[in-house]
Formats: sequence, structure tokens, C-alpha cells
Amino acid sequence: MAGGGGIFLAILLSSWAAARMTRPVVQLARAAQEVAAGNWDTRVEVSGGDEVGQLADSFNRMTTELLAQKERLVQTERVAAWRELARRLAHELKNPLFPLQLTVENLMRARAQTTKYFTRVRVLSWRRSQISKRLSAASVSSRRCHAHSCNRCR
Repeated sequence: MAGGGGIFLAILLSSWAAARMTRPVVQLARAAQEVAAGNWDTRVEVSGGDEVGQLADSFNRMTTELLAQKERLVQTERVAAWRELARRLAHELKNPLFPLQLTVENLMRARAQTTKYFTRVRVLSWRRSQISKRLSAASVSSRRCHAHSCNRCR
């Protein structure tokens, strides 16, 4: 009877020790499945400084870094989308200015005939060139920001 009690106690203690050892590993496995399913906020409780505790700490740091990288990627995509929008907008605004430039140049050639009508033409020509310069500068700035991903553009 005493031998049976000792065996029972040994089985009970070994079951308790096995459960205590496998529980953190099972938690890590479940957390890894959560991350694989897209839940990158998953954390694991760190219980001790043994190898399993170090593994849990590393897992938590990994998921934190994954979230930070995901946020940086989203931010980079936003900046790229805004740059592309600015580039296209500058292009679309500059296209109609070219025919206007040709018309103004033709009018300026005809200026020799009558001067009072062409004072406004000179002002119009100057304004058109200023708009064109600003759009060109915006387009160049957009390309420059895209090339080196400056913080000013974010």
C-alpha cells in the first residue's frame, strides 16, 4: 500500500511538473498562431528568466518590431501616394498653360500694331510664367523628396 501511494505521488508530481513546463510552450504556440492569423498585437506572459522566459520576451519584442515596421510601411505608402498625386497635379496644370503661352507670344508679336491693348498681355504673360515656374518647382521638389524620402514630406 505504501508503495502504491509513492507511485501515485510520483505520478502526481510528474504530471504537475510536465504541465508547468509545457504550459508556456503551449502559450507561445497559440501566440504564434495568433500572429500568423494577423493579430500582431499578441503578447505572451514572461514568467521567469529561463530559456522559455527568454523566448517569450524575444517573441514580444518581435511582435512590437513587426507593428512598428508595419506602421512605417503604411506611412511610406501614404507619402508616396501624396507625391504621386502632386506630380500628376503639376503635370495636369502645366499642360493647359502651353497653348496659353503660344497665344501670348503671338499677341506680343502683334504688339507693334497697337500698344494700349498689349499692356495687359505682358502682365498675363508674366503671370503665366510665374505659375509655370512654381509648378515646375513643385514637380522637381516632389521628385527630389521621392528620391531621398525626406522627413519634411511626411
